[in-house]
Amino acid sequence: ETTGAERELQDRLRQQLQSAQEEHAAALGHQQSMETALARLRSAMDARSGFAEGPRIALSSGLPGVIGAVADLLALEETYRNAIAAALGNRSEYIVVQTAEAGQRVIAHVRDAGGFVTVLPLDLIRPRPGRGDSRLQDEPGVLGPATSVISFDDRFTDLFSQLLGGTMLLEDLDSAVRLARRHSERPRLVTLAGEIVDNSGA
Repeated sequence: ETTGAERELQDRLRQQLQSAQEEHAAALGHQQSMETALARLRSAMDARSGFAEGPRIALSSGLPGVIGAVADLLALEETYRNAIAAALGNRSEYIVVQTAEAGQRVIAHVRDAGGFVTVLPLDLIRPRPGRGDSRLQDEPGVLGPATSVISFDDRFTDLFSQLLGGTMLLEDLDSAVRLARRHSERPRLVTLAGEIVDNSGA
């Protein structure tokens, strides 16, 4: 048997235990959230560590008008990552800026730091003229223009038209070679594996 005072003590202890368990659960959730954020930050830092010195200097300069590297401005499914990485090559590290004047400031800053950088001012970029490559769309192995598998903000339409507008995505190298043999006038071809057949035949 328990007295009223003992029952009251037990109830109080149970409430304290429940409160402690709730605080522990909240703390655990916060810890997991922080660990997730840290993992994302590490991933971003690891990705940036692959950049050449010049682009890294530009991106960390804090100069007005710097938008970001080309690679930071697009999104795509994992399936197409190798193809787009190959199609862009080192252009993925080009620094996009608002204006030519902003680009001049970036170049001067990077040069003073002993680096090299290529800038793409949005006010100077013009879309690549169309090549009429819709005729290739029904060829075996053709998946479509490279620009059709990436997404980006509308203000970068001319930018990605210039960078990837002359590139067609194909399933594999066999398909690319067959298409190259059939069409001497053709765009640059890139496969899902990241292989490229240039317009020149290389």
